[in-house]
Amino acid sequence: MMKKSMKYFLRTSAVLFLALLVLVLAFTVNFTFVELFQTPEVAVAVQGSRALAPLSLRDAESAVVDASAKVMPAVVSVSTKEKIEVRSPFGRDGGFDHPFFREFFGERMPQQAQPREHVRTGLGSGVIVDPAGIVLTNNHVIQGADEIILTLEDGVEVEAEVIGADAKTDIAVLRILKKGTYPAAPLGNSDELRVGMFVLAIGNPFSKHLSQTVTMGIISALGRSGLGIEVEENLIQTDAAINQGNSGG
Repeated sequence: MMKKSMKYFLRTSAVLFLALLVLVLAFTVNFTFVELFQTPEVAVAVQGSRALAPLSLRDAESAVVDASAKVMPAVVSVSTKEKIEVRSPFGRDGGFDHPFFREFFGERMPQQAQPREHVRTGLGSGVIVDPAGIVLTNNHVIQGADEIILTLEDGVEVEAEVIGADAKTDIAVLRILKKGTYPAAPLGNSDELRVGMFVLAIGNPFSKHLSQTVTMGIISALGRSGLGIEVEENLIQTDAAINQGNSGG
């Protein structure tokens, strides 16, 4: 009987020892796996900041919000007016200066048709890059314009003039005629761009009433050329939504 009790005790002790050993081994393996394979906290450098910050969805969201809030006050709506003469396709007299019509109408010949003046309007966007009121936009937005009106973020309208334009690169420089200090967006360095970086587009898609619209995407490619869009091309390709009215933003 004693022998059976001793065997039972030894067997039970062995089972408990093996169970304890398995637990110790499992803990050791798990700890080693975590140390070797667990993804470390990722750190990214925020543009314009020397500090490293942990990457998270909230951080990315905050970066977009902060960038939008910083740049939006400098983005303006560009409205243009161009006066053009509309002439009859049959000439100044509307095509009535013909022997047939003169014989038919006689003294009741219609009066010569005078050219009519038509005002053609345009819409685009621009960015204030100097607090003195210097604005960058696209050349095709203001080309041929007789009047240029900028609408600031607060809804105030100011008149502007062209002080420089280059059709080959489709760039134009405007100056706000009303003297003052305006919110300006700092210029960056395109040499520092990399494919995959986030990019925001701010402008007036389709309508002046949709001013200060922000869309987001990434830089899809750099140094694009041979597209036939401009004479001189070294373009930054993005997939941010850009529509008619965004030009110059």
